[in-house]
Amino acid sequence: MTSGPMRRWVLLAVGILLPWSWFLVRDASAQLNAIAVLLPALGLAAGAVLFLVAVLRRRPRILLIAVSVGLATSAAVIGPRIGRPATDPVGPIRIAFGNVYDDNEDPRGAAEDLLDRGADLVVAVEARAPIRDAIEAADTEHPDAVDQGQLLVRSRWPIELLDAPPELPEGRAILALVHAPGGPPLQVLVLHLPNPSSDTTFSAQAAELEEVAVIARRLAAQGPLIVVGDLNLSDRTSGYRLLDGEMTDAMRAGSFAHNTYAGGIWRFALLRIDHLFVGPGWCARDPGVFAIEGSDHRGIEATVGPCP
Repeated sequence: MTSGPMRRWVLLAVGILLPWSWFLVRDASAQLNAIAVLLPALGLAAGAVLFLVAVLRRRPRILLIAVSVGLATSAAVIGPRIGRPATDPVGPIRIAFGNVYDDNEDPRGAAEDLLDRGADLVVAVEARAPIRDAIEAADTEHPDAVDQGQLLVRSRWPIELLDAPPELPEGRAILALVHAPGGPPLQVLVLHLPNPSSDTTFSAQAAELEEVAVIARRLAAQGPLIVVGDLNLSDRTSGYRLLDGEMTDAMRAGSFAHNTYAGGIWRFALLRIDHLFVGPGWCARDPGVFAIEGSDHRGIEATVGPCP
């Protein structure tokens, strides 16, 4: 074989393998999380360009590279969504969460969408006074509630507000203790973390999530723990993998996890940024997403509780 054909085969092999190198380098720097967020668009654009080059220049081998780009991008996007084996929890608790959108023009509709889930715990962020009032007026199932700023938890059982961990940004976290029957009190850490595309940086977000992981470990050592909220955290980033290693992603319990952000052009980035994690010793089942009137997010829900 001459050097020319050999070189072409080597270049083809490199081109096919190069997209998969993402899985080797993606945790090398927090800045790569920006690429992770945009990965669907970047993969689509790269695949389309390669396809056009292959067709226009009649280079069928380049089609193999385009296919490899598509497969690697699909693996990166779908991988963190794939369901895991689910175990029915003992003493199950249904929880529904939603970012109801601070400029929501239909507070009553948003309140009804949250309350219609029939959950034992209803959690909301960006819950300004009109939505809090609408929820309170319509809620007949959750006699106890705590709120701070725009964060809200309503409970079927007695609930008390604790001091939020001081390491977390002020006004973006609350910690509540729910006294559900049949077990020790449940710690519920509600988060609404800054958006790295506008309110912070990806490096700062990564550092903040390291703090969240440490806090979760500390709280889980004290008793049952749920971490829920709008983390502004794509499941393709290193921060998600950190939290998923520390806790259990309830939204993947026996089910494929769906997108939760549906606002503007960002919906095409296929983002799952609203999360529900449970601490060690807890299991989940029947996760799902639901629409919230007037919001740019979809709500999430799941049944959680102690593992058998």
